[in-house]
Amino acid sequence: MAAEVMVTEATGVTKTAVKESLNLVKKAWSIMDAASEKQPPSDYLSPKAIQSIQGK
Repeated sequence: MAAEVMVTEATGVTKTAVKESLNLVKKAWSIMDAASEKQPPSDYLSPKAIQSIQGK
């Protein structure tokens, strides 16, 4: 019986690890996707505005 309990617990831990790994990949993918779609500031700010932000 002890072996069955260990297998059951190992299976549960493995399933949890897989779910958490998938969640991590989804979150990382979402962040990378959002960053790749973001327009560069030069597309919507004037050169003067960019210089002002940079303190020049």
